[in-house]
Amino acid sequence: MRFAVHFLCRVAGALSTGAFTSVFAGIDCLPGTYSPDGQMPCLEAPPGYFVPVVGATNLTPAAPGYYVPDYGATNQIPAAPGYYCPLPAMTTQIQAEAGYYVPSGTSTFQTTASPGFYVPAPAATSAIPAEPGYYVPFSGMDTAYPADVGFYVSNSMATFPTPASPGYFIDVTGATNQIPVPAGFYTPVSGMHAGIPSPPGFYTTGTASNLTMAMPGSYTDSFAATNEIPAPPGYYTPTNGMNVAIPAPPGTYSPGGASFVMEASPGTVAPGYASTSSIPVAAGYYAPNSGMASGWPAFPGSYVPSKGAIDVVQASPGFFVDTYLATNHTAAPPGYYTPEFGMNTAVAAPPGYFTTGTASVLNAAAEGRYVSLFAATNDVPASVGTYAPIQGMQVPIPAPKGYYVPNTEMTAPIPADIGTYVDSIGAATSTPVTAGFIAPIPGMREAIVPGDADGDDTITQNELDGVVAGFWESQSWMAIDTFDMPDPAALQVALTNALNGSINVYVSSNMIDETLLGTAVPVYQFTDPESTSAGPRFYRLAFP
Repeated sequence: MRFAVHFLCRVAGALSTGAFTSVFAGIDCLPGTYSPDGQMPCLEAPPGYFVPVVGATNLTPAAPGYYVPDYGATNQIPAAPGYYCPLPAMTTQIQAEAGYYVPSGTSTFQTTASPGFYVPAPAATSAIPAEPGYYVPFSGMDTAYPADVGFYVSNSMATFPTPASPGYFIDVTGATNQIPVPAGFYTPVSGMHAGIPSPPGFYTTGTASNLTMAMPGSYTDSFAATNEIPAPPGYYTPTNGMNVAIPAPPGTYSPGGASFVMEASPGTVAPGYASTSSIPVAAGYYAPNSGMASGWPAFPGSYVPSKGAIDVVQASPGFFVDTYLATNHTAAPPGYYTPEFGMNTAVAAPPGYFTTGTASVLNAAAEGRYVSLFAATNDVPASVGTYAPIQGMQVPIPAPKGYYVPNTEMTAPIPADIGTYVDSIGAATSTPVTAGFIAPIPGMREAIVPGDADGDDTITQNELDGVVAGFWESQSWMAIDTFDMPDPAALQVALTNALNGSINVYVSSNMIDETLLGTAVPVYQFTDPESTSAGPRFYRLAFP
């Protein structure tokens, strides 16, 4: 603090030794000074105070909003804009702090910058609005924050940033707008700073907040796809979101852009993976079912004449197929036949029958003819001395004793004429009787002598036996008039015009070779134990 200086002066050039006398006694204090009585000696008003009048007895403190920086002030100074004086008697004004401002003079306080505004330096007279791209979230801030990545501020005076919407992104700070996510990318949530590439199986077309799944029949096989790819021919995609197309498996095909495969229809095949269509099955093969990868080969007994078959054709009667994969059937050759459909080999004609080719039935050897071999192509005439009485004979029958066959192809033997006989089998002619013998009936096996052979008018037992023997051997006219089977192994026959006596029974299976079975007793009953198990049987009664 400064005070007024009291000057003392010497009287008559010498220092007075009496009381000091003020030079300013009786003079009023000037503005800026004061004294208890308002007269000199005066004191200067200290800083913070001022004296605006003459003869002041006290000080006036600077009012709030004002200040007095020096001694002897006669007035107070208003606080300038950007400054403030909150208290009385202030000696200096206070500059507004950063984040605050004072818009006009004589202010007693500083104003806090509102949210959305900031004050970067002290002594500011106004707050600065946050520019687009920036924001001020709190009061009294001395700086604006740039919008972070993922956020933007589109207008000024913002108090908070706006997050990028789904489908958009922001990859820089201080952005004033959001960027649409490009095709092939997406942003599923707010505030993203980059798009996420769509994974395989999905795609986006732009400004996407979510993924689009590849539809059945299409796929995507890379990241950041912008569209789906149709499944190529031979492939398919059965579900949503597939990242690869599946090759059509064997037996199926796909024309392209398919969500499912198509089965090869009957008659066609799809032979490998990734077929784009089915093809007709080749000749020699057939495809009876849907979805076949290969045809089934025609098996022996059947054939497939053309491609695209759903079934085999069975070889017709008269034809056969002896291989796999046949495209036609083969005619049965001469000497063979095939009686049924679907035969894989021709059957040789058995003895007694023949064929001339492409036969489904056998030709029986005609009456008077025979076939003795397998696979015959024709029948053979029965030779002289033999005959074939029925069709289908394997060998001709030799003419029995008492009969002869003079020509070929005969169906029955001729009995020896009266006066002749045949004493051998297979004769072509009969033999005339010689003197002393007779053949009184047709079909005699040998000549006989008359009953009284020695002419003594007496017929002895020997002579009678001779007559009877001749009688039995020559009686072709005898016939069976009764036939019975008392049990499965016994046969019983009765002969017309027959005499009681012992008769031998012979059995044959071919009417050529015969065996003595035994003796037949009146009424000519005999037993054959093999009659139920053997083949055809022929019986002959003979005397003795």
